[in-house]
Amino acid sequence: MPLFVFGPDGFVVKCTWTMSAPRIGIHISIAGGLPNAIARAEALGCNCLQIFARNPRGWAAREPSQGEISQFREARERAGLWPLVIHSVYLINLAACEPVLLARSRAVFREELERGLALGRITWSFTPAIAE
Repeated sequence: MPLFVFGPDGFVVKCTWTMSAPRIGIHISIAGGLPNAIARAEALGCNCLQIFARNPRGWAAREPSQGEISQFREARERAGLWPLVIHSVYLINLAACEPVLLARSRAVFREELERGLALGRITWSFTPAIAE
């Protein structure tokens, strides 16, 4: 990003470029609880991470406790891991023609958004799927 220094006459007298370090991370397992993902990311030297915030291959989800969510957020803040990317459930099909699948997809998608917001997410990764 450019940094400009202006002289008294308003003209640029110096221009430098500052670059922040690249963000490097991987998809991290949440096995054993959400806070474990932070410890795993730190152990691997990551400065960002992507997680499934729930089982990606099923409709049912274990609801994390407020304590688990707080521990995750606090650990992530301490570790300086950003951004957090939430990879959504594979079964979601927001283009489904079948009404039951569409309703279920919308409900789970909403749950994913709410869970991500609770975790302090920055961005999501999801596949909208296709119409049959």
